[in-house]
Amino acid sequence: MVVSVAPTNSDVAYSRSIYKINARRCGWLIHHREQEA
Repeated sequence: MVVSVAPTNSDVAYSRSIYKINARRCGWLIHHREQEA
């Protein structure tokens, strides 16, 4: 794996996919807490 200083398209897509997964997970936790309350 080559590490470059400037972010490449693959790095941007990778960070975006992680952001989407984290946002989906946080949204599920919030939704789950609202159902329990």
